[in-house]
Amino acid sequence: MAPDLYDLLVSTGVMTQAQADAARALAKKSAASSSTSTVKPKPTSNKYPTIFSPTDATAFINKTFQEQLKRDATADEMKYWKPLLKAAQIAGGASQKYAVKDKTGIQTTITGLDETQWFKDQLATNIEYKKILKNIDYAAEINVIKTTDPKYYNRQEEKKVYEDAVKAAAGDSVKIAALNETTTYGRGLKELLSSIQLQATNAGATNTPEELNTLAKKLYDKGIFLDSNEGIAAVDAVLKTKNGLVSDQPTDLIKIAADRKIYDKLITAAAGNPAAIAKAKATTAYGRGLAEIEAALKTQAKISGASNTAEELTALAQGLYDTGIKLESNEGLAKINSAFKYTADAKTGKYSGTAGTTIADLQTTAADNGLDLQKNFGNQISGWLTAIANGEDVKNIKQQIREVAKLGQPDSIKKLIDNGTNLKTIYAPYRNTMASVLEIQDPDSIRLDDPSLRMAITPTGELNLYDYQKTLRKDNRWQYTQQANSEVARATKQVLQDFGFMG
Repeated sequence: MAPDLYDLLVSTGVMTQAQADAARALAKKSAASSSTSTVKPKPTSNKYPTIFSPTDATAFINKTFQEQLKRDATADEMKYWKPLLKAAQIAGGASQKYAVKDKTGIQTTITGLDETQWFKDQLATNIEYKKILKNIDYAAEINVIKTTDPKYYNRQEEKKVYEDAVKAAAGDSVKIAALNETTTYGRGLKELLSSIQLQATNAGATNTPEELNTLAKKLYDKGIFLDSNEGIAAVDAVLKTKNGLVSDQPTDLIKIAADRKIYDKLITAAAGNPAAIAKAKATTAYGRGLAEIEAALKTQAKISGASNTAEELTALAQGLYDTGIKLESNEGLAKINSAFKYTADAKTGKYSGTAGTTIADLQTTAADNGLDLQKNFGNQISGWLTAIANGEDVKNIKQQIREVAKLGQPDSIKKLIDNGTNLKTIYAPYRNTMASVLEIQDPDSIRLDDPSLRMAITPTGELNLYDYQKTLRKDNRWQYTQQANSEVARATKQVLQDFGFMG
């Protein structure tokens, strides 16, 4: 007997043999009872989702993380993404549909979820994860990786292969030596280390092999060349002589180091005795040189208004003197400005020196924009003073203050503020109008945070002066003005006249 439709359904897995036999019998029965009716098999549809095992899901997520983010997923990330991956696989499983048309079976198959593309899209565009993984920004990570030299990541992979092999060698020097010759990372690191060792020898440096090896790894891992500016600076910061100095520093620093040994020995012997300490400072070359730097720093601190303690100034002076940095040099000024602290006097709340003058200027800008410098910017003041001392234009700081004043303002006002206009100037017409309507003698006495003044400008726009005048009549202060009293008197007179009580 030739295979019929039901045999075909069995062979394709749509029906079992028992189901096919039952369907065939039913079809024959229906055909015998009615010559005009035909029974057609109903279309069948099945879904075949592919679900990763926990181990496969972990491997897949880490593989995608490595490809996109160059790192493995954390435990919290695994906990978040595994359920979502499983749900996506269930929802996007492959589907198969079978239907019969004109006694011909038609099977349609739709492929399932592309997990890799789905996960890449999630990392690049979907930010729902931020509700749970609050400190994660995958899009930002991906962007950094796109702009980073690919050689860096290749180097990291080479390093992992090398370090895993070294770990497996378990300290076997022969095996480790072989790895230094047979792995890309090992050969590159060995070559760079040899160059650094030669440079150290030529410079008379006394660094340990471990220190030089650490330096070589740091440079090699980042792809920094020895002859680059960054490489030269990194090596100079590590290579040292027996005096603790970089070999190419001036000879006068070597003398300062020798002088300090004599000074330190006398200070230790003084055991806290003020007279002996004073003698050591006055009778040694190091003591006299240090005292000169300290005196200059104290004067500079007083002029600038810095509030550093005597101990802090001594430590700063010693750091500058030991390294031969002149106070007036660019490097010296930068170190001094970074070290100086600025705090207000505990009793008066004011700053001294040039810092006090600068703060007064900034306070004026803050007040002219309805802000209080200390309350609104207290934790930024010291940094601003340091930045200004280092050359930052005070105009930039003032604009930072105005940026805060822009909050809640309409676009037209924001544009004026961006051009350096203070709220005091912007509100001037309204202050004058308010002073006139409420009969306030000095318009400048009206604070910028006065609610009635602020009614003139809202996030939606500004009132014209006519409407603003009408609005001011709602202020409680208006009822006590002469204008209000006159209007009341006129109204009262008119009422009396209307009732015939006055001619």
